[in-house]
Amino acid sequence: MNVYRGTGFVVGALLAVPRLALRTADAALDAVVREVFAAVVRRLEIDDVVARVDVDRVVERVDVDAVVRRVDIDAVVDRIDLVSLVVDVLAEIDVQQIAREAGSGMTRETVEAVRERGIRADRIVDHFADRLLRRTGGARAAAPRPGPVRPV
Repeated sequence: MNVYRGTGFVVGALLAVPRLALRTADAALDAVVREVFAAVVRRLEIDDVVARVDVDRVVERVDVDAVVRRVDIDAVVDRIDLVSLVVDVLAEIDVQQIAREAGSGMTRETVEAVRERGIRADRIVDHFADRLLRRTGGARAAAPRPGPVRPV
């Protein structure tokens, strides 16, 4: 007869006890660590912790391209109130003043262009009248010709 025949169960049970004890101790340790950590966090002044953070150093480590790739641009644009933005921008810009300045410059240039064309037209009419009346260049050259008129 084998004396060791019933000992397998006993040995297995004896080996299981330390494993069970370790698992129980591990679970208990996890619970204790969670509670201690929660207690520490409750006592921390978050503002003091954040004040110690070197933001520049943190930002240097951020991959901005990776962050931008994750941004949903359409969602960002949908959140912008474009009408209010345009109204605010137009309130800061004196559109009427800009229009007046642009208009006055264009008006001045247009008036000068019309005057110069009028002078050229007068000269063409004079030349045509001279040819029609068979005037020579000498008779007309003696009369003074008006120069271009410039605004004051």
